[in-house]
Formats: sequence, C-alpha cells, structure tokens
Amino acid sequence: VKGNNDAPVVMIEYASLSCPHCAAFYVSIMPDIQKNYIDTGKVRYVLRQFPLNEPAFRGAMLVDCLGEKYGAEKYYLFNKVLFDAQSKWAFDGNWQSGLEKISAIGGVGKDEFTACITDKSLEEKSLKGKKEALDELKVPHTPYFFIGGEAYNGDITLPDLSKFIDSKIPKK
Repeated sequence: VKGNNDAPVVMIEYASLSCPHCAAFYVSIMPDIQKNYIDTGKVRYVLRQFPLNEPAFRGAMLVDCLGEKYGAEKYYLFNKVLFDAQSKWAFDGNWQSGLEKISAIGGVGKDEFTACITDKSLEEKSLKGKKEALDELKVPHTPYFFIGGEAYNGDITLPDLSKFIDSKIPKK
C-alpha cells in the first residue's frame, strides 16, 4: 500500500510487468497521481500484480518476494525499476538473465534472486491472486483500475483519471 491508510479513496491497479500500457502509465502518469493524490492524503494506492506471461509472472514473484522481505518501499521501487527497464528484459527470449542483471544492480544477490523466482508459496499466491481477479472481479486487461470501489473504464490519461478520482473524493 502506498499512501495514507485513512485516505478517503482507494485506488487499486491491476498491472502486468510485461504490459507496455502499464509501463507507460507507471512512468508518465503515476508520478502526477503520486504528487496530486497519494502524497496529499487523498488516495491510498494498491498495486496488484496481474502477470500476462512467464516473464511478468517471475518478475511479479520477485517484486512480491522483495516486498515481503523488505517492505512496501522496496516493492514499489523494484516495480518502478522493472517498468522503467521493461524493454531490456520483458520481451527478450533470455528474460531471466535480464531480470537477474537488473536485480543485481538493485542489490539482490543471485541466491536471493533465484529463491524469489522459484518460491512455490509465492507462485501459488500469485496464481491465486490472478484467478480471484479474473473470477470475482472480472479484470479484463491491464492496466485495470478500481477507484473508490468502482471499476474505471475511461481513457488512461491524467485528465480523465483525475476527473474520476476527484468524483470519488468526498466533498467537505
């Protein structure tokens, strides 16, 4: 979770680390969402992994593993780094090597990296989370957002997202 636990609006994003639209959102729009809504206490943001392929699945396991071990700050930092470097690992036939190199730069040793991407309990948790999102929430694609308890189906632009978020913030 990112932001104030008492924020009036919860924004949940389902994203895949191999989704170019997710990376574009995270790189170009998320900084403004962070500044205008999360940092001001209006929104509590939750990122849920929704991997679309094997590279995204193992990347999600790595991010979840590091988040569990080191906390939310490391979770979001590694998620951002993987989105920023998406073209250097997610579409390569040797994606694991690229993911490992990026992890090493971030201070994750080879043993820790291997343990994270092969952890059976994390694998089960990730698969269960995706299945619940598909079956119960009917998440159709990535990125996909629930804002203030409602699915957001508009254009993924800062003006449109801001308008929707603002409509969910209680008026004083």
